[in-house]
Amino acid sequence: MKLADGESLLMKTYARACRLASAGEVLTVTNRDYYFMCGDEFAKADPEGHHQASFILEPFGRNTAPAIALAAMHVAQHYGTDACMLVLAADHLIQDPQVFADAVASARHLAANNYLVTFGIVPDAPDTGFGYIEAGEHIGCGHTVKRFVEKPDTETAITYLSAGNYFWNSGMFCFKAGHVLEELSLHAPDVLHSATQCWEAMQPQGRHNARMMEIPSAHFETVPGISIDYALWNDRPTSPLSPERSAGAISAHGRPSASSFCPTSITTAHSAMPSSSTATTSLLKAKTALLPQSVSII
Repeated sequence: MKLADGESLLMKTYARACRLASAGEVLTVTNRDYYFMCGDEFAKADPEGHHQASFILEPFGRNTAPAIALAAMHVAQHYGTDACMLVLAADHLIQDPQVFADAVASARHLAANNYLVTFGIVPDAPDTGFGYIEAGEHIGCGHTVKRFVEKPDTETAITYLSAGNYFWNSGMFCFKAGHVLEELSLHAPDVLHSATQCWEAMQPQGRHNARMMEIPSAHFETVPGISIDYALWNDRPTSPLSPERSAGAISAHGRPSASSFCPTSITTAHSAMPSSSTATTSLLKAKTALLPQSVSII
């Protein structure tokens, strides 16, 4: 779907990623049926071809945790484990690109201290369509995270808005590739193990065409379908809790060299939290920081 300016949300997301991709590459994880459509949109967003558009193609959806795990393996292999990756959904409209770029720069400073960093959106209404993040104490340019809560009912959302320290969960993340893989090994080993099997099965393809790799269906069928939120920040029977519960949601980490920054567009991102009439608490297992932003995201 095109907006009034003739651009699609996908095209805008790719252009946004290109502006931030100092490594010169933007990696997209999406369904294989969308490969040619994405290529056409990306060519319009970057007609001079200044950035390499790479793809990991899924045979079917498995939510964001496996997609991010595979993207992190790609980034770690090509740029090193300390390389910083920015994870973006394909369907956001961000109306002030410079404000967002400043937010990303701030997130990288938090990431240097080994925080997983998430972008919280300053709410302007008691919206029940978003998950919320409760902010804790200040840490540098952001906050620690007390907890994640699922989509609330209207009355609860009003109390969050009045409290002033609750933010909408944007679903955007930034972290060192190696760090997010380490956290997955601790808190979602089943996800990491199955994603690693997929990655190893894909390697022969990479020797011929590193820009487009397809995940084998037989391997991907074994991958748990789970969001990154639940994999790292919710209590799961297969994942022991970390003692670090005072921090919480997106991770920005990077080498001092700007060349390590490789935005990753996760075009298969779905709603991270299931709809619920009551707000339930997410137990935090990974060291995380919140970066509140007055960025309008539709």
